[in-house]
Amino acid sequence: MRARSRHLERPGGAGFADRRGSTVLHNFAFRSREIKAAPALDREEAKALIDYAVAVVNQVWGQRACIEPRYDRRTPPNLMQIYRLLPRTNCGQCGCSTYPGAFGR
Repeated sequence: MRARSRHLERPGGAGFADRRGSTVLHNFAFRSREIKAAPALDREEAKALIDYAVAVVNQVWGQRACIEPRYDRRTPPNLMQIYRLLPRTNCGQCGCSTYPGAFGR
């Protein structure tokens, strides 16, 4: 696998995010009769991404006997932890403040 993946809980299905470090490269959503992948520039790239997702799922399925689930809960970050992740440029290009309280809860 070229990057780390993380399972996402979604209503009506499941998904995972293909990550490199803290950057999300692609998101995948699995439903009963479809697989969605984003972002994709064209149909060929979307097909390649879905083929990649199927290969990852099949690889995980093949290793299911060795996988131990984690049942601990992750706490959401507090406002100061979010603030430390921001670029702190306050450039105003997006119209948003860089103050973490602007995100709400």
